Amino acid sequence: MRKRRILIVEDEPDICYLVKEFLRNSGYKTIVASDGFEAIQKLRRITVDLVLLDIILPVMDGWSVVDTIKKNKKLRDIPIIIFTAKPEDDRDQTYIKNYRFTVIRKPFEWRQLIKKITMHLSRDGTAVIN
Repeated sequence: MRKRRILIVEDEPDICYLVKEFLRNSGYKTIVASDGFEAIQKLRRITVDLVLLDIILPVMDGWSVVDTIKKNKKLRDIPIIIFTAKPEDDRDQTYIKNYRFTVIRKPFEWRQLIKKITMHLSRDGTAVIN
């Protein structure tokens, strides 16, 4: 059985490194993107099982990444977990309500992250459910 692949979209190198190492040590294969545009490019080339997405990103913010993913037939069913330190605003609430995202606020507990990832991956990757 192949390792599940998670795309980590995070522009802070220290956070990205810690999340990548934690997930790798938990048995996942990780792919990293440091901005939204790079994330979309990688999603078009590489099959992933889940996207762990920050909202505040350079070049293309996280919600723009979500819009691009959801409009693409081949990508729209990939589960997305939002992990962010950004305070929630009206735009966030609209996206969270419309797409029923799981949101993990930074700083987070590692057990919480693994629990949410496991939950999404056990759902066949067919839906993003809160």
